[in-house]
Amino acid sequence: MSTSTTGWLSRGGAPTAAAKGGGAGGFVCENVSLSFPTGTGHTRLVLGPLDLSIAPGQFVSLIGGSGVGKTSLLRVLGGLHRPDPTSHVSYGGQGVSGPPAGVVTVFQDYASSLLPWRTAQQNIELGIEQTCDKKERRERAREALEMIGLTRYASSYPWQLSGGQQQRVQIARAVVTRPTALMMDEPFGALDAMTKASLQDSLLRIHAETRTTVVFVTHDIDEAVYLGDRVIMLAGSPGAVAVDAEITLPRPRHQVTTKEAPEYLRIRHLLYSALRESHENAS
Repeated sequence: MSTSTTGWLSRGGAPTAAAKGGGAGGFVCENVSLSFPTGTGHTRLVLGPLDLSIAPGQFVSLIGGSGVGKTSLLRVLGGLHRPDPTSHVSYGGQGVSGPPAGVVTVFQDYASSLLPWRTAQQNIELGIEQTCDKKERRERAREALEMIGLTRYASSYPWQLSGGQQQRVQIARAVVTRPTALMMDEPFGALDAMTKASLQDSLLRIHAETRTTVVFVTHDIDEAVYLGDRVIMLAGSPGAVAVDAEITLPRPRHQVTTKEAPEYLRIRHLLYSALRESHENAS
């Protein structure tokens, strides 16, 4: 793959100054690699080594073909996978050896993540039951319900909600903890186009209000560009950073006008070309 740069687009290389993430809510990865045992006494390198920084409050979309390590990298950042011994991962200036305080992961499988015997509000309260009294739990859960547009469904059970509504509850359960970072693994991948668009806009509103750091895994280039301040593309085996693109589209964004903007179309074209090139090289 080419190592040239085109304006805002840089392929691989060190992060820009704006992307350095040593502060509270920021990630720094240095020489990070991840290997898994093969079952034959050997290990297989699936990711890295790579260097990567994410600034506090930044919304980073993570794309790439199947099997390049997107979810693995997300889990390393979230402290759910322990990287190889020579790796160093820090969050807010502190080394990551398990899930860091303030970092919450949202998965695609919303149906399995909600407790069917609890209402939407009770599911949301679950994340703060050990840290808040009853009055504060209710106040914060109602605030989260309002933020995701589900106030009138507070007393509904998961089986009474659509897939999109269930995913909103899962996001609200993460937001109610007042996280400093959200790790999101294809959270909208199973939803229809209109529901996905609505949830994208809800997530952007939450990000604008809270300035939470977000790392968002997706296979959808349009979704990656529309949501992100930055798009990182992984490629190869083992997976490595192939593209690190700053997205300068103005906010707030709009599902129609943003996607008609010449800059949006240019970014989408460049990312699609890079992804196609990566796919052809892997064939």
